[in-house]
Amino acid sequence: MCFVSVMLIPIVYYLLLTAWLPRTLLERVQFLVGLAGFVVFGPVINISVMFYAVWNMDSFGWGKTRRVMEDDDKKVSDGGSATEEEGATAKGATQEESAQRGCTCGF
Repeated sequence: MCFVSVMLIPIVYYLLLTAWLPRTLLERVQFLVGLAGFVVFGPVINISVMFYAVWNMDSFGWGKTRRVMEDDDKKVSDGGSATEEEGATAKGATQEESAQRGCTCGF
């Protein structure tokens, strides 16, 4: 009973809006048709979008988003799986670039 009363408050409010918001009969009918669609299909769309998002949460079939292209060597880095030598070179270049900019934070 509590759920019904809580859900009825916005519906009554929407219906009261038809009294002063639309100016003509056509606008009033369009508002009521849109309201009916919103009340009926809104929860269905909300729940279906939530289930779709949860179901496809770990789907990475759309590609690699962490691909970085370096300017000097024109190498492609995937953001991970670098060897220690490549990692040290990249880290040294980063520290060198930050020193040139005057950044002393070590990033």
